[in-house]
Amino acid sequence: MSMLSMSGARGPVFTARGYVPDELWTLRMRARAQIMHWAISGLAALAIALAATAAFSGLLRAPAAAPDSSEIAKNAWQEVRNPLKFYSLESVEFGREPRVYEARRHVIGGGRQDSLTFGAAVPGAEPSLRLSIYRFGKESVSDDRFFVEMARRAAQAGFAVTHSAQPGDLATRFGTFETADLTLATPVGEVACLGYRLEVATPGLRISGYACGAPGRPVDRRSLACALDRLDLVSAAEDRPLARFFVAAEQARGQGCGGAKGGSVQKASWLAGTPPLRDVGSGQNLAKR
Repeated sequence: MSMLSMSGARGPVFTARGYVPDELWTLRMRARAQIMHWAISGLAALAIALAATAAFSGLLRAPAAAPDSSEIAKNAWQEVRNPLKFYSLESVEFGREPRVYEARRHVIGGGRQDSLTFGAAVPGAEPSLRLSIYRFGKESVSDDRFFVEMARRAAQAGFAVTHSAQPGDLATRFGTFETADLTLATPVGEVACLGYRLEVATPGLRISGYACGAPGRPVDRRSLACALDRLDLVSAAEDRPLARFFVAAEQARGQGCGGAKGGSVQKASWLAGTPPLRDVGSGQNLAKR
């Protein structure tokens, strides 16, 4: 009976088939070691090749860059579906009702921007007015120059401002607007318009936009002032500072366009038939019947 395997430190080696010379045993061990070395080297080379292929094919990508602040600000605004109309404006030049009434809200700060469009979708063929009322929330509000504000308002409607004059003053019952001649690039060509902007620290409000005339009927500053004087608050919801601002503007009616000549001679609809607002601190009425 032969032994399966038996070897000493330096002695002969026996297997089930008999004696194996030391030289042959050494060669066999070297061959096995060489095969293992080749196998490990091959696997390493294969791994390197796969990694290189993945890198070139785009499977290995760097982490996505964090969005910049402008992208975050853009995505923070959300359109309001079927918005409750907070504002109204009746104008002889631009129409009694807006053709389009849109609103969007800042999902982080709570600010709201209402946009009213009067007249044709593309200005130039008939008088048109684009009006934006931005009630600030807790979000950060950029303090842009007049031209930047006009470019933003035009871009929202799909147009571009190609020229803007230096802004001057325009008196209204809401305060003094900045206003300047603008040239808008539209699909039908360049159109001459008037841009306007008013920013009020209290209650935190920005009214801006542009008005455009028609061929042979350019819009003038007095017509624009009269149109802005007809801006009324329909609903203030729970926004008492905004309501107070319009109450003060109602009491100042006549200082801008000229009262009955330019503004509505009737009391604002949101004031008629409603209880007078009261200042919680002083207990005085803010609006009188």
